[in-house]
Amino acid sequence: MSTLNKFFITYVYGFNQAQHRHALWSDLQSIAAHMTEAWCVLGDFNAILHTEDRMGGTDVTDSEIRDFADCVFNCELQEMRSTGAYYSWTNKTIWTIINRAFHNSHWYNSFNYTHVSYMANSLSDHTPSMWCKHPDFKNIITLGLPQHQGTAMAQLKRYQGNL
Repeated sequence: MSTLNKFFITYVYGFNQAQHRHALWSDLQSIAAHMTEAWCVLGDFNAILHTEDRMGGTDVTDSEIRDFADCVFNCELQEMRSTGAYYSWTNKTIWTIINRAFHNSHWYNSFNYTHVSYMANSLSDHTPSMWCKHPDFKNIITLGLPQHQGTAMAQLKRYQGNL
């Protein structure tokens, strides 16, 4: 494989209360302001982006969406193409899409084959997601990782020591 594209991934877990997510939006915008490489932002934002992103519960208000929407716009992020379940979280009374994957234009230019597949939830109240279906995905990742011997746990301990 001859491609050595540089990229960054930011994994997100947003607080449940909107007032506690302000630092997250600010941090993402600070990262975006200096990002000149391919960038993917994914995770559980605990926030909705559109009125149709929640079914059940209270009505979605504009103020509930505004901060997240402003952050996505200011960061110049686009949502990744996706397939599968629309709602990513449920308590069996309310269904929402709070788990998302975004990318910047550099990401799309380098990894336009990337998409998210939201699978049916089972044990968790969140739907599991796979974010790449490139036919050579495993080899791409393997080539980018340092080669170590030993069990998976021993390798993780060595990686942790390097952080």
